[in-house]
Amino acid sequence: MKKGLILFNFLQWLLKISGTDIDKHKLSQFPKAESDLNVMDTLNLLQNKAMVIMNQYKFSFEEMAFVCAMSTAFIINECKKQLAVESGFNTAVFGFIEGSKTFPPPFSNESGKTKNIFKFWK
Repeated sequence: MKKGLILFNFLQWLLKISGTDIDKHKLSQFPKAESDLNVMDTLNLLQNKAMVIMNQYKFSFEEMAFVCAMSTAFIINECKKQLAVESGFNTAVFGFIEGSKTFPPPFSNESGKTKNIFKFWK
C-alpha cells in the first residue's frame, strides 16, 4: 500500500500544479462517481491498449502506473465543469485501490496470444 499512497500523492500533486486544488474537507461530501463499468469491465476495456503503450515506450509496470495517474489527472481536470474535483479524485483513488486488489484478465500481445500478467503485480 506504500506505493499506492505515493500514487495518490502524485495524482494530487499533478492536479495542484495544473491549477486544480482538492479541498480535503470536502472529500467526504463527494462520493466516487457512479459508472456502468466495474473494475473488471474497465480493465478489459483499457488493459490491452495500455500494454501497447507500455511496450512501445518500454515503461516498467511501475512507470506505467504513474503514466496512468497522469492520464487520470488530465481527465479529472477536463471533467471539472461536470464533476466535482473531489468526486473525481475519490473515484480515482477507489479505482487505484480496487485495481491493485483485482486479479487482472489476460492481455493479448502483438502476436494475438494471451498472457496473464499477475506474476508482475506485487
